[in-house]
Amino acid sequence: MSTPVRLSPRIGLIYAAGDIGPSLTSMCLAFYWLYFLVTVGQIPPPTAGVIHASGFVVSAIANLLAGHVLDGYVPEADRRTRLIALFGCLTALAFALLWIVPASGNMLIAWYVLASWAFHLFFSVVYLAYLSFAPLLAGSDTDQVDLSTYRFAGTMLLSLVMLGLYAGSEGWLPVGRRLEILGGLVAIAGTIGALACGLMLNPMFANRLIAARGGTMPWSALLGAETLWRGVGINLAVWLMVQTAFLCVGARVMDGPILLVLQCSVIAGAVVASVATRKRRPGRVLGWAVTCWCAGALLWRVPTPQPAAILLGLGLGAATVLSWAAVNRSVASLSAQTGQRAEARAFAGLTVLRDMVSAVVPLVIGLMLGEHSDLAATAGLLAAAAFATALALAVLHFRPRNLLRVP
Repeated sequence: MSTPVRLSPRIGLIYAAGDIGPSLTSMCLAFYWLYFLVTVGQIPPPTAGVIHASGFVVSAIANLLAGHVLDGYVPEADRRTRLIALFGCLTALAFALLWIVPASGNMLIAWYVLASWAFHLFFSVVYLAYLSFAPLLAGSDTDQVDLSTYRFAGTMLLSLVMLGLYAGSEGWLPVGRRLEILGGLVAIAGTIGALACGLMLNPMFANRLIAARGGTMPWSALLGAETLWRGVGINLAVWLMVQTAFLCVGARVMDGPILLVLQCSVIAGAVVASVATRKRRPGRVLGWAVTCWCAGALLWRVPTPQPAAILLGLGLGAATVLSWAAVNRSVASLSAQTGQRAEARAFAGLTVLRDMVSAVVPLVIGLMLGEHSDLAATAGLLAAAAFATALALAVLHFRPRNLLRVP
């Protein structure tokens, strides 16, 4: 079995390159695609929400299949690096097709449904193959936080450049052309990142295994792993924070300056989390991050939302880095306890649950846009989700013994 390699800035940057495609495409879909379907494609908001949500349903199914195939039939690390390169390019191509308006209006719904399904299918393979390397690239808790920081801070910095180009082109080009260019640039960046990550990781993991050859850890072992469910629960709670921020910013009809402030704060939060965990336990830093996020949610109704966006971004950046580090530690701990690795299926279980949460968001936004929801409604949703998230993390942290153990 593979043991973790020594984390260095070079390895961190190589691994971060592989996150460019998944993170940038996810961000653009969350912030812009529903807006694109409604304003450029002229699809009614509720219908657009159903199209968007259907992709996450397909993603959930594809994740289960991809996790089973990777752990059962692709245990070699170097073969997975090639999958990252190949399916990263296919994912970028499918993503670019999402921003094209077919000449025939009758084909619009079928075009976007099929393109979305293809994107999510390719995305599942490359994302699970990519995530399965995280426990092997960092051994200590601090290294896991640093690895997550390389991932998210680097990607958020690049996304900040993309958002800046999009916002700066306002008034120069029509919105349809701007979104088409944004989709193309993200597809190019995702392709370059996938190729760089896959091809540069390949020689580092020659003849090494991620999963067990000739036999895999049973699903029952994964479902009964308390340590894994703890990490997954923390990550899902943080994902609720992320999706709720997407929902409320989306309902404000894509306020460009607010998005830029939010992105800058996310980067700062990720870096602060990496530095803070050198002197404080990750659990305590996560508590600070959630508190910061709740404060931003409560300030969302003030006349100027910039302070709220700053607090939201700081909380989101730090909590995202720490929650992913918690999952990586839990997966590595499970492998050490059982002597078998099942990274792809462990992450598949997490992503399936996240897909179910993600599928609800475009449906809600579609209905809100269709009903012309006002700022008060979005503020109420954000504040309610803030307290729900804080409660979920408190339960996970102070839970009674065996609360999360699955028989």
